[in-house]
Amino acid sequence: MKKLIATLLATGSMLMFSSNWAATVGVDCATAGSFTLEEIYLADGNPDNPATWVNGAQVWTGSEKNTSCLGVYTSPDNDGPFRPKSDANIGSDGDGLLNGGEGNNGEAAVLTGTEFLANGQTLVNMPDYGIDPTPVVENDPGWLHLASVGEEGGTLYSDSAIFNQLEGPNENITFESLVKFDINGNDWSLMLNPAIVDIGQSLLGANSFDHLAFTIKQCSENTNNPKGACGFAIYDFDFDEIFGNALDKATAYNFFGTFDLSGFHGEEYSHIDVWARDPTVPAAVPVPAAVWLFGSALAGFAGFSRFKKKA
Repeated sequence: MKKLIATLLATGSMLMFSSNWAATVGVDCATAGSFTLEEIYLADGNPDNPATWVNGAQVWTGSEKNTSCLGVYTSPDNDGPFRPKSDANIGSDGDGLLNGGEGNNGEAAVLTGTEFLANGQTLVNMPDYGIDPTPVVENDPGWLHLASVGEEGGTLYSDSAIFNQLEGPNENITFESLVKFDINGNDWSLMLNPAIVDIGQSLLGANSFDHLAFTIKQCSENTNNPKGACGFAIYDFDFDEIFGNALDKATAYNFFGTFDLSGFHGEEYSHIDVWARDPTVPAAVPVPAAVWLFGSALAGFAGFSRFKKKA
């Protein structure tokens, strides 16, 4: 009987981890680099014209590094194939890297979707929109992919056919109309649509963003091997841990900070993607339900991917 129980336990463990057992970690992500948040301003300007978005009053200044990180993953060595499917991207279970999804080319899942949850944060039940096979079950990690900045240089904002197909006042909403992300040297900035709270609640319900995450891919380079060894890491900001109730998350903000990749493969990178998580409000850290803006902001820079080469 003991041998049978042991066998069943071992088999269960194998099944439990079969979706991500192949992921291999190389250099520790904390050694490889970090992202830092340094300034927050009120978002101001015309919500319908991103060119007019500007900073209002400064509400916070400091130096807060990412609260946690994962990687550097070397097998698989590219997070690109793990971006959400364009017909979804609303945080559903199994859709995209941070939601525990498989790669679009059949790669085994790297994460389960719960790795960064803490402080009473839980899985959620995202809006159905006809795509969720379990629409009444709280099994969705809630991560939205916002944008990517790739080696071609521009910001490629994410897609969500669901948002594009909505009817009514928010018809054809895109991530490009919600966030504006930029990189200048080792500085990053994320500006939010001043009306993002109302827009976000109408799209995703009365939830609140509590995480912002960056995924970054780098490759070592030399004259004999222009591409070299590659890998990717994930850097997460848990806003409940950083700010608790000190920041009014029912307000739209602009975020500014820096990043350091000197321990990775140098400061050059292939792309950076930005994600934000839309969760339920944790009981331990009560916050206004309209936090969508705050998470959006973060999300905004989380989905961006860009190739940067330092001179």
